[in-house]
Amino acid sequence: EVKGMNGKNISPDKTFFNCESVLVDAVAIAGGKECAENLADTPEAIHFADEAFRHCKVVGFDKGTEAFFNQTYLSNKIKGKKDEGVIMEGNTDAFIKAVGMHRFWEREMDRKVPS
Repeated sequence: EVKGMNGKNISPDKTFFNCESVLVDAVAIAGGKECAENLADTPEAIHFADEAFRHCKVVGFDKGTEAFFNQTYLSNKIKGKKDEGVIMEGNTDAFIKAVGMHRFWEREMDRKVPS
């Protein structure tokens, strides 16, 4: 269980420990700075985000998650480039719109993402 911001406990069905990213439509790194710093030290979480990116899926990063983002391979892949499937700064509207587009097939051209 994890405690939500409203104080309620949530029991997730799947996590990066017991699920593969190919089984989800999108990945959101939420929780701000403290959560991101903890995830940045978790190879399974980094791999999960990178693998979702490789499979052309939406990957969103909340505000304060730079520590995690900087550990990912995808951060180097998109540096200086526009990728509408990588959402930064917790932009909820852009994330929802990107999920509606489902996949970003232009990434498939570059298969050199470790996963």
